[in-house]
Amino acid sequence: MMQRASLVVVLLLASVGTASAECAWILWRAYSDTYAPMASFEARGPCIDNIVSLARSADEKGNLLLFGPGVMRYKSEDGLEIQVHCFPDTIDPRGPKTQ
Repeated sequence: MMQRASLVVVLLLASVGTASAECAWILWRAYSDTYAPMASFEARGPCIDNIVSLARSADEKGNLLLFGPGVMRYKSEDGLEIQVHCFPDTIDPRGPKTQ
């Protein structure tokens, strides 16, 4: 019985990993509580690579405020604080759609 339960747990974890790997990733820009999609990617890696590139550019200009896994914050030319995030396409940071 214990082996069966362990097998079920392993199979569930494997299917969750596969499902998340198959989804697309969206690069979002947020400022003043407004989110806008910037780009989409087939996998998380290229989305993160894009954030790294943006962070390097902002750092060279002295505008980088925060950099972490899947997120960065920088100050724009006009002084706005802008955040950039990578989220799977199953997450909409704007919240649920209302009718």
